Amino acid sequence: MNTTFTASKTTTPAINPIVLKILQKRFPSEEEQKEFLSWNLNELPDLLKLKDLDIASSRIIEAIKNKEKIGIYGDYDVDGITATAILYHFFKLLNLNERITCFQPKRFEEGYGLHPKGIYDCKKLGISLLVTVDCGISAVEAAEVARIENVDLIVTDHHADSIDVKEGLPNALAIVNPKRRDENCHKHLNDLAGVGVAFVLCWKIKKDLELQQLMEVPSIYQLLPFVAIGTLCDMVNLNSVNLKLIRHGLKELKKCTYPGLMAFFSSDEIQREYISSDKITFDIGPMINSVGRMNTSEIALNLLISSDRRDAQGHYLQLEETNFKRKNIQAQVFAEAKEIVLKRIQLQKRLSIIVVYNPNWHEGVIGIVASKLVDFFKVPSIVLTDLNSESENKSGEKTLKVEKALKASARSAGKLNIFELLNKCSDLLIKFGGHAGAAGFSMERNKLPLLEQKLNLLLEDVPLNDRIEENSFDLSISFDDVNTDLLEGLDFLAPYGEGNPVPIFRMSDAALNSFQIIKDNHVRWKFSSQKNQESKQFLNGISFNYIGRNGVPSPLEILKDQEKAGITVEFMLKRNYFNGQNFLQLIVERIFIGNMLECDL
Repeated sequence: MNTTFTASKTTTPAINPIVLKILQKRFPSEEEQKEFLSWNLNELPDLLKLKDLDIASSRIIEAIKNKEKIGIYGDYDVDGITATAILYHFFKLLNLNERITCFQPKRFEEGYGLHPKGIYDCKKLGISLLVTVDCGISAVEAAEVARIENVDLIVTDHHADSIDVKEGLPNALAIVNPKRRDENCHKHLNDLAGVGVAFVLCWKIKKDLELQQLMEVPSIYQLLPFVAIGTLCDMVNLNSVNLKLIRHGLKELKKCTYPGLMAFFSSDEIQREYISSDKITFDIGPMINSVGRMNTSEIALNLLISSDRRDAQGHYLQLEETNFKRKNIQAQVFAEAKEIVLKRIQLQKRLSIIVVYNPNWHEGVIGIVASKLVDFFKVPSIVLTDLNSESENKSGEKTLKVEKALKASARSAGKLNIFELLNKCSDLLIKFGGHAGAAGFSMERNKLPLLEQKLNLLLEDVPLNDRIEENSFDLSISFDDVNTDLLEGLDFLAPYGEGNPVPIFRMSDAALNSFQIIKDNHVRWKFSSQKNQESKQFLNGISFNYIGRNGVPSPLEILKDQEKAGITVEFMLKRNYFNGQNFLQLIVERIFIGNMLECDL
C-alpha cells in the first residue's frame, strides 16, 4: 500500500539470544519473525478495500461540500472514546470542527451501542449525517429510525456480526466493519479495533479529497497515538497490522501536540527513550474507562478532543477524581465478593465456577471484579447486581424500569469459551453478548439458582485443565542471564498485549535473601545466586497483591523452607523508574518451594 506515512526502522541491532529463542518459539518461520518485527507501514495490506468504505467516504465528502452538520457517535470505553476523538481531530484538520457534534450513550440509562434516542438527538440538532465508531453493527432498530427521520447513517465498527440475528445487518447507508458477514478483506484486518477502522476511514477520505483536488489534507500520521491507545486497551489480537500501527503511535506520542494526550504524561515520562505499552494499558486505559463505568464518559472525551492546555488539565483532574472513586468502589466490591467465595470454598472445597450476587454492587465495576476473581481463584467468574437500566419510548423519554432483573459480567478462565457456555443457558437469560473470554448478560432474578445449577452441570463435561487458569512460562533461564542486556532485548518484542504477552521466565538457581511486605498485601523480594552465595549481585522483585492470594506459600515459608528444597521463581522483567533513572526489576508472578522441571512449556 502506497502511503505518505514514515515507513520503517531501517536498522535492527543483533537480538539478545534469549529474546531470539522466545521469538523463534512464538514464530517458527523466518518469514513470520520478519513480519512480526517489521515497522514498515508500506507493508500493510490494502486498508482501503473494506466494503462500503468508498460509499462512506463519498457521503462524508458530499456533506463537507454541502456544509452539513455531521455527528460522531462512539461507545463509552477507551476504544470508542479514542475512535470518536480521532474522527473529531481529523475533521478539525479539515477545518470542520464547528460543524461536528460528538455523542455517547449513557451506560446505565441507554446501555452499549446506538439507540433510537441517538437518532432523535441528532435530528433535534439539525444533523443530517451520523457516523458511528466502535458500535452500530447490531443497531437495526436505530438504523430504521434514522431512515424514517432522514438522517443518513454510516456505521463503522469491529464487533462480530452475528449471522443468526434474524434482522440481519442494519439498514444503513454504509457499514464499514472487517467482521461483517459478507466481508472478504485480508485476514489481519479482522483484528482492527474500532479506532483502527475509524483511522482507515480518515485515510480513505484524505485520499479521495486529494484525488478530487478538493483540498490538501495534512498528514494523518499525527493521529496514530489515538490508534495505539484504543487498540492496546481494547485487547484485540496484536497481529502484524496492529503492531505496526501501535509502534508508530507510541513513537508519535512522544512528540504529539494534543493537550488531552499530553495531560497523561509527566515531563520525566516524555523524556524517556520510549513510551511503553504498560503506561497505556495499566494507567491511561483504566483512567479513561473509569468515567464510562461511573456514567460520566463525556469527561474523557472532552479531555481527548481538547485544544487548550488549561482546559485539558481541568478535564484531567476530573478524570483523576473519578478514577479514584472507581478504585475505591471496585476495591470494596472485590473484597465483599472474595469473602463470599472464600466461605463457599470452606464448604465445597472446590468451585467449578464462581457466581456471586449482591443487589448493592455498582454496575460499572462488576466486569473488573469478575476479572480479579479469575486472577485470584483461577476459575471462571460471574458477578451480578441489580439491573438499573431504563427503556425509552419513541420520543426518547424514560419509561418504567425493568423490575426484578439482574445485570452480570462474566470472565473466562483457561481455554473455556464463556460465550458458548452462556449460549447453552440462553433460555434463562433476557439477553447476552460477548466473546470467548468475556461476556455480559441480563436475567430475571428468580432464575439465578437455575442458572448456577445449569452452569455447574455443563462444566462437569469440560476437562478441568480447560476451565482453570494454568501456570505457564516462556523460557527457563539462569540467575546470571538476568541483566540489562536481556531487558533491552525484550524491547524488540514490544508492544505487549493480547496475542503477544509479556514473556514469563522461570529461574531455579536463585535464593531468597529477604522480603518486605508493602501496603499490607504487596511483597518486595531480594534474590541472590544460589550457586554463588558470596556474590554481591542481587535481583530485586515485587509481587502485587500477593498476601492472601489463594494457594500460595507465605514469604516466611519460602524463606525458611528454601534451605531444604530450593525455590523456583517465575517472573516478568520490567524497568522501574525512580528519580530520573531506571532499574531492572522482576515482576514475580509465582514462587514455588522446590526445583521445578527445567523445561519450557
